[in-house]
Amino acid sequence: MEILKLKAGDEEGKAEIVEYLPNKIKIEVETEKPGLLFLSDNYYPGWKALVDGKETKIYRADYTFRAVEIPIGTHEVEFIYQPESFKKGSQISLLSLGLIIFLGLILRKRK
Repeated sequence: MEILKLKAGDEEGKAEIVEYLPNKIKIEVETEKPGLLFLSDNYYPGWKALVDGKETKIYRADYTFRAVEIPIGTHEVEFIYQPESFKKGSQISLLSLGLIIFLGLILRKRK
């Protein structure tokens, strides 16, 4: 994928986009000092960020973009889209389907 070289003052770092899918982004980051990883995709509820597998806060950057804190060293950063509305909608749909099947079986036995 694409390797980006970062420079802030005298410090350098790099970020490599390893995977870029509609609902998942994986970035390898290496930095010599703590900082923010800025992603120019829109901030939107439902995204979760993980740094080395641990959930971390996503900050709004320039009001519409997103950023996460990155400590010193080499890290794997993942952004995963898992909206609560999708989970709740799936649960309601499965419950409704189960209820329809159950009622269908009961009505079938009555005939």
